[in-house]
Amino acid sequence: MEWYFYVFALILWPTDPPVASQARPEVWQALKEISVGLELVGPHENWASDFRSELRYVRHYWRTLQDAPRLADCNTLPSSAAVAELCRLNEQYQCHVQTQQAILIHRADDLAEVLREARQLYQVWDAVRRATGPNQAWAYRRRMLRNVREMVGEQAYYSGQLPPAVPVWRFQRID
Repeated sequence: MEWYFYVFALILWPTDPPVASQARPEVWQALKEISVGLELVGPHENWASDFRSELRYVRHYWRTLQDAPRLADCNTLPSSAAVAELCRLNEQYQCHVQTQQAILIHRADDLAEVLREARQLYQVWDAVRRATGPNQAWAYRRRMLRNVREMVGEQAYYSGQLPPAVPVWRFQRID
């Protein structure tokens, strides 16, 4: 247990602590378990053999992700397969709009605006896709969750109100 206090103190240390590249197995285990508990490194991620560099990695992400959402937020998002489909839908929609731009030159300005909206929506859904990707590094997933929250706003993020994958307000109703 004393190693956990030692490693946690190293993570919280205000400057890079002077540590060796090699560490005892108990110290490594403490760093790994603390990193998993802080959602900075997942159990599926590989570790280098250099304790100093891994500690630096954990310290960096401890500081940069303090305001990032926890990975549990992924449970409120659509599945990664559904999100991948929504990203593909957006990509196909963008291709359609680009084709329309080439054909309907007189509407180029309007279609450029539609394309801009579609690209903004893609950025949101691409960040959701990256956040829900189970094979991604945990620090990266949390950073993507923070990006989603920043793009849609805190109220929408925490109430689960994500925008549509494509600008549906541009669709015309056909009766």
